[in-house]
Amino acid sequence: AQKQIQDLAPLRSEFIQVNYAKAGDLASLIKAKENSLLSERGNVSIDERTNTLLVQDTAEKLADIRRLVNRLDIPVRQVLI
Repeated sequence: AQKQIQDLAPLRSEFIQVNYAKAGDLASLIKAKENSLLSERGNVSIDERTNTLLVQDTAEKLADIRRLVNRLDIPVRQVLI
């Protein structure tokens, strides 16, 4: 039943701006074979020029991906010497 709901859920597209991390690295995490955050119908593309992710998936999966990006897209601490 849950799979049927996912198969019928409308796909949405969303641009997610990445400020500190590399969009390509985040896309690799999102698409990882072992624990992909994408549904079977989902897709993620990157625009390297603007460091933006273009994600197409169900609303539920988009929320999970947004949470991951918000958690990992943080500035790296710099060490003073």
